[in-house]
Amino acid sequence: MDLSQLLDRIIFSLNGFEIRFGQAANITLAAIFLGVLSWALTSRLLPRLFRGDRADNKGQRQAGRLINSALILGLIIVVLRTLELDYIVYDRSPDSDPATDADVLLTNLVRGLFVLQLARLIIWVLELILQRRFEAEDATKIPSGGFYSMEVYQSRDKQISRIVRPAVFLLAIIYIVQDLGLNTDLFPIGKKGVAPDVVTVYVQLIQVLWGLFGLALIRLLVWAVTNIFLKRYYQRSEVDLGSRYAINRLLSYFLYVIGGLIVLDSVGVELSLIWGGAAALLVGIGLGLQQTFNDLICGVILLFERTVDVGDVVDLQGLVGTVRRIGTRTSLVETRDNITVIVPNSKLVAENVVNWSHFERKARFHVTVGVAYGSDTDLVKNILLEEAVEHKKILPSPKPFVRFKDFGDSALIFEIHFWTRDFIPIENTKSDLRFAIDRRFREAGVTIPFPQRDLWVRNPEDLRAKPPPDSGKNE
Repeated sequence: MDLSQLLDRIIFSLNGFEIRFGQAANITLAAIFLGVLSWALTSRLLPRLFRGDRADNKGQRQAGRLINSALILGLIIVVLRTLELDYIVYDRSPDSDPATDADVLLTNLVRGLFVLQLARLIIWVLELILQRRFEAEDATKIPSGGFYSMEVYQSRDKQISRIVRPAVFLLAIIYIVQDLGLNTDLFPIGKKGVAPDVVTVYVQLIQVLWGLFGLALIRLLVWAVTNIFLKRYYQRSEVDLGSRYAINRLLSYFLYVIGGLIVLDSVGVELSLIWGGAAALLVGIGLGLQQTFNDLICGVILLFERTVDVGDVVDLQGLVGTVRRIGTRTSLVETRDNITVIVPNSKLVAENVVNWSHFERKARFHVTVGVAYGSDTDLVKNILLEEAVEHKKILPSPKPFVRFKDFGDSALIFEIHFWTRDFIPIENTKSDLRFAIDRRFREAGVTIPFPQRDLWVRNPEDLRAKPPPDSGKNE
C-alpha cells in the first residue's frame, strides 16, 4: 500500500459521512501544532511580558483566554474545511446553486468569530506595547507607586483604548461583511450616464464602513504623530507648552480636513459639487456670520502668533483667569472661582488683554496702606518689608520694596511692592499681608487713621451785618 492509498483509506463512516486517514492526520497535526503554540504563548511568552509589569494575574489570565479561544476557533476552521462540513446556515437564494457565494456557510460564521477574537488579541498587543512605551518615558517623571501614578496610568490606558479599538474593530467588521456577503445598497446619491443608459448610484454599506475606518485611522494617525513622533522633537528641542499645543492643533486640523475629503471621495461623493456649493454658500454665510468667521480667523492668529498660550493668566477687562483651551472659535478661561468662561477669540485678539505670564511666570503686585501723620516712617518701612519677606508665597528675588507714595489728606500713603508666581490666588496673598501688617502696626503702636475733615461754620451775625453785593443798585 503506497502513501496515497494510505491517505485515502476510510477510517470512519456513518450514514454516508466518511473520515479518511489523511483528513484525520491533517486535523491531528493541526491540533498538535496549535496546542504547542498555545503552550508556548501562555506559559512562556506571557510570563515574560508581564514580568515586572504593573498588570496583575487577572490581566495575564485574560490574555491567555484570548489566545486560547482564537486558536480553538482556528482549529474548528481547519476541521470544517478538512472534512468539508460547510453547511448552509442561511440560504438567501433557495432556488440557486447551494454553493454560490450568496449563501452564509458555517465556515463563514466561525471565520467571523475568529476574526473578532483575533482583533481583540491585536488590540491587547497594541495596548500593551504602547503602555510599556509611555510608562518607560514617564518612569523618571511620575513617582513609583501611589494614587497619582495609578491615576495617570489609568487615564493613559483609557486614551489608548479609545484610539486603537475603533480602527481594529472596524477593520474586522469590514472583513466579516465582505466574507458573509452582507454588502447592500443604503441610499442613492445621484445618477450617472447618458440617457437612456442612466444608472442610479447608491452608497453601499461597505463604503460607509470603509469611511468610518478611514476616520478612525486618521484619528489614530493624529494621535500617533502628536503623542509619539512629535513628542521626541518637543523634548529634544525644549519646546514650551504653548508651542506644543499650537503645533498639535494646527496639524490636527490639517490632517482631519485632508482625511475627511479623502473619506468623502472614497464613499462616492463628488467633491466638485461640494466645492461649487460651498463657494455659493459661503458668500451668504459670510455675510450673516461675520462675527463667527472673525472668531475663527482670530483663533488661527492665536495659534500662530501665540500672544496668548494655554496656561497663561490673563486679565480681560476685569475678568482674571487661566487660559485652559484655545479652540477654533472660542477659548476657555477658568476664573479664580473655578468657573469656566467661554470667551470668543476676537476678544483675545482685537481688545486689550493683560497677560500676566506671557514672558515670565512672575508678576509684581502691591498693597497700599496709610499711617497717621507723625508716625515713624522708618519703622513703617521695616514692618512692611519684614511681613512681605516672611510670606511664603512672595518671592525673595526680586526683593520686595516700599514706596512712600504721597502725603494724603488724612494719612501718609505707603505701598509695599512684591513679586509672586501665584497669580490666581493673589487676592488671598494680599489679604494675608494686610492681616499681618495690621497686627504688627497695633503691636508697634502705629496708627492707621480714618479720613478726617475740618468743618468751619461761619457766624450767622456776620452774614446779616454784611450788605448784599447789589444792595445799592436800581434805586
